[in-house]
Amino acid sequence: LLPITLDRTLVACANLPLDAKTVFVCSYPKSGTTWVQYILYELCTRGLRPLDHISNYCPFFENDKSWRYEPDAFIAPLHAAGHAAIGWRIFNTHLWWEMMPKNGDARYVYIVRSARDVCAS
Repeated sequence: LLPITLDRTLVACANLPLDAKTVFVCSYPKSGTTWVQYILYELCTRGLRPLDHISNYCPFFENDKSWRYEPDAFIAPLHAAGHAAIGWRIFNTHLWWEMMPKNGDARYVYIVRSARDVCAS
């Protein structure tokens, strides 16, 4: 795991309620995550909403800064507002598949890239 994740954040990730408008972009670092996030943003907004910063709409799922704890865990207001604005909850993540919350309604885009390309990226 990356050093931006506390145990409480992993618990919050595992317990996030999922629905049909929750999408995870899952990948190994440097595998095209940002590119796929942008594609999903354009699809979800049908290209009708200008993009200010992709992280406002597609936060890093296991980053402690994506969450607030008061006392229960919830998505940080900036990201919740971005999700509400586009009508979808998109997250990017480098968590292992075994660590992901799973629900039949959520959607998962798993990016696989050649290890040689990742090393050169």
